[in-house]
Amino acid sequence: MNAPISIGNELSVISNLSNDKCWASYTAGLLLGIPIAIPDTPFYVLSYVAFFLVLLRNVHSKISIYSFLLVLGAMLASLFSNLASIGKFEVQSSRMVFTTLFFVFFSFGWFVPNRAVLVRGFTSMCNLFSLAVIGAALAIRPWTGGGLLMFSMPEYRLWGFEIFPDWPNYLAFMLSIGFLINSSLYKRPFWALSTLLAALLTTSRTPLIALGIYTVVSIYMVRNRTFKIIFAITIVTTILGIGLVIGDYISKESDFVLRLLVFSDRIDIYGYALELISKSPIFGMGSVLFDESVGHQGFASYHNSYLDIFVRHGIVGLVFFLLLIWPIRSLKDHLPPAYWSIIFFFVIGSFFQNFFKHPHFIMLYSTIICSHGHLLGKLHDK
Repeated sequence: MNAPISIGNELSVISNLSNDKCWASYTAGLLLGIPIAIPDTPFYVLSYVAFFLVLLRNVHSKISIYSFLLVLGAMLASLFSNLASIGKFEVQSSRMVFTTLFFVFFSFGWFVPNRAVLVRGFTSMCNLFSLAVIGAALAIRPWTGGGLLMFSMPEYRLWGFEIFPDWPNYLAFMLSIGFLINSSLYKRPFWALSTLLAALLTTSRTPLIALGIYTVVSIYMVRNRTFKIIFAITIVTTILGIGLVIGDYISKESDFVLRLLVFSDRIDIYGYALELISKSPIFGMGSVLFDESVGHQGFASYHNSYLDIFVRHGIVGLVFFLLLIWPIRSLKDHLPPAYWSIIFFFVIGSFFQNFFKHPHFIMLYSTIICSHGHLLGKLHDK
């Protein structure tokens, strides 16, 4: 396995930012680390700027023919489903254009001049956001109003809504990625702890998925079988011990426990989405919104990237989407387990929230799966 990025390499990033390609990659990474749609969805201006920035500094890059065909096929599937839905469903023409062009973001990783530097820029922004969230939490002290209720009651959970963009789930997702990169790739415990703590303070359950995946991968990475068993037992014992220590307190906070286990809202959403799929399973319903136009009230999102694509573009669009996110080249290159913790987090987390809807995250994901292991211990992959 390659060695983690050292302090010397860290300084190398800074010293090489004068290089146009490094500067463009780092700046694009910073932009992708701001999880906000400007002025509103689907107008992700920061993503567009990042995309054109890397294209201007790396015009000679060529996307693989396999990826090009997948992107083109996904766009054609989206275009066909949109055109077929005209007159049948309420679909805005502007949304038809954006959802068709949406798949271009999956090609981003092929055009990044220096993928390692871009990921470093993204992580730097994550680290800054983590300090901002922690600082705001210390200033506002949201936990003083109801203790653990801040994780279950809307009036407490949304304490940072007016301060930070895309609160809480998308910001929590970004911070959780920062945690996985800092802990798995860069081996920086301070920033790993900072991003994890900030992600938990958003009150989203998303960082629990990241923490679970990180724990499983960490156990898997232990090569000695005896140590692996001891490590696993230690983790389980620690979790049980913490549970016993605070169990009595948590039992009094029944709303907190219920919040962790509640899934009724997702069942309602997923059930309705499956009904929509049954109406047009092959090519989908086009770029419909999940609102009163399709007879649903109460939620503005499918809360699942796969159902979102399935409803809008049918099984044809879903197949292209799955092929786009499946890192086939990474499998051939035998990526270190540290990479798989990040990949698994994207893939698994998108079952519970529509994270692949956000161009920022798609572009970061495509950068990672196009790096073929070069982000670990190598800052100049081109």
